Amino acid sequence: MEAGIKTLQIALATAFCIGGTCTPLHGSIDREKLIASVERLQTKQKQLNDEIEQLKQLLGISNDLETLPLIEMYEELSEKAKEYTKQGIEDFKEERFTEAKEDFQLAWELEPEHYITNYHLGLVYQRVGNVALAKKMLKGAIEAKKDMPHAKKVEEYLGHSSESKDESDVESKEELALRTELINMKKEASSYAKSQVLPFPKRMSESVRILEGMLEKAKDHKKLVQEYYPDIGEAFEAFEWYGKAIEVMHAYESSMKGKELPDGHHGRLLRIEEKAKNQQARLKGYRGNKPERDIRRQLNRDLEELKVFAAQMDQFVKELNTNDEDFTKLCERLREFRWGKRANRHVIVINRFGELLYSSLPGTLEVDRYQDVEGKQFFKDVTFLADELQLKQAEFAPLQLRANGQTVPYVMLYTYVPSHKAFIIVRMPKEDLL
Repeated sequence: MEAGIKTLQIALATAFCIGGTCTPLHGSIDREKLIASVERLQTKQKQLNDEIEQLKQLLGISNDLETLPLIEMYEELSEKAKEYTKQGIEDFKEERFTEAKEDFQLAWELEPEHYITNYHLGLVYQRVGNVALAKKMLKGAIEAKKDMPHAKKVEEYLGHSSESKDESDVESKEELALRTELINMKKEASSYAKSQVLPFPKRMSESVRILEGMLEKAKDHKKLVQEYYPDIGEAFEAFEWYGKAIEVMHAYESSMKGKELPDGHHGRLLRIEEKAKNQQARLKGYRGNKPERDIRRQLNRDLEELKVFAAQMDQFVKELNTNDEDFTKLCERLREFRWGKRANRHVIVINRFGELLYSSLPGTLEVDRYQDVEGKQFFKDVTFLADELQLKQAEFAPLQLRANGQTVPYVMLYTYVPSHKAFIIVRMPKEDLL
């Protein structure tokens, strides 16, 4: 309303007096009536401000507290807690309250008994309207140091602000610690995703590992689901893990039952579902293919060998706890198999994030560099079938590849090893099966 009044006042000043000559707007509007309207709006604004102040008093939102300065004293804090506190203060001053809350929570986790960390976390909770948690943390600050700066104003705030009637709004120290852990995990996942040092598959695998950990930790805490699941869903979408993104978004919707969903939520969900639909249509060509009669016998034998090796590797990986050195040695055994000895057959092992773990050929390109004549990234696409494949299940898919300027029919065999979250893939010219 204040912005509207200000706009009207400026409009009156410019519309009625231009070049020293005052004229009525549109020739039919009474200037005095407009001024009277502005004055009435100003009176209503004052009444509204008074009512807001009364409500703030009832809810325990004190203007005295809002004007409290931040405590910029950190000598007693550990170096890391000091660093988070300084960053939180900087964010708070710029009114980036979400970032400030995360920084202050990280500092509080390191120094949960210190009055400065409790005070700042309470201050930012108060600023964002969470009275119950603001009181909880400010009370902890007073208990930690009764003669702390601004102690009198804090005690006044605690004295006249009413207790929250909804106990679910108050988090325990364990829940606050969990929230802090989630913040750390979120930052770690983000740093991996943005890293330019690691190759994309490695960045993706590390980020997804952390995101899945966040899902597991937050799932039994409704407030944490509401706070973190949208970001996690967005990350899965960015990694083209659309099925997981949809699952996370539906879990978020369930947690918000009875509450209004954010603008754009349904549109975003529809967009992800459309992407998932297109992805499934693309993957359809890689599964459920029936071999042609002239290659069936040879192909079935190769598929059987592939299943046997997948089972052996799965068991081996379980026993070794995915020891990398031994895993590499195991991959070398691929050469012992009939389809591994042929020079024109390419045997690779990749994980579900498209990271190359083993290749029978030197100078192997990155997984997403391999494309068929239609531009489909067949190695990368297969990795999205991880959730649909079972151990001892082997599939084949026909491919049309470009070789020496000609289109050559190839066959791709693949199976999945759950223990290592890895695919074994054999790519061979179709003529080898005839």
